[in-house]
Amino acid sequence: MNRASAVLVAMLVAPLAQSGSQNFIGTWVPIPAEYKSTKELKTLDLGAPPAAPTPVGPPQLPSIRISETDPAVVVEYIAADGAIISSFRLPTDGSESVDRRGAGLTQHSRTRWDNGVLQTDLRLLQGDTVVMTGVDRWQLSADGTRLTISGTMEDAKSRSRTTTVYRRQ
Repeated sequence: MNRASAVLVAMLVAPLAQSGSQNFIGTWVPIPAEYKSTKELKTLDLGAPPAAPTPVGPPQLPSIRISETDPAVVVEYIAADGAIISSFRLPTDGSESVDRRGAGLTQHSRTRWDNGVLQTDLRLLQGDTVVMTGVDRWQLSADGTRLTISGTMEDAKSRSRTTTVYRRQ
């Protein structure tokens, strides 16, 4: 390999090594038996909105399809018939994303690579008031065949934790 080729390879590989990114590209099928969810209620704050209800049983988990467009990950939730249920784009460079939701809600999030884990920190605001915060962590198994998504969401009245495990299709 000549010097110019070596420099080009180093320029292409260095950003991946620095970011710690993983190969999430592909279609992932949920493993329902490995789904976990907990919810703990906090001390009541009389001025806070009511806590969301505790989920009953495991939810119907769709498959997900992931593609990467540097510096972002694109996630599509896929129905059993192959139709796209919803999709979103996560810039992985730590820049802020702002998504408008219904009922005057706005989600602010930042996603970055942290030692091979894709982490998203988010805040849900109603006007200028933060009504919920959360962290999602996406991590591949050592052999790259399983994707574990762990999430923590917290509002004024409760803290919820979920773990969803997917297998590569």
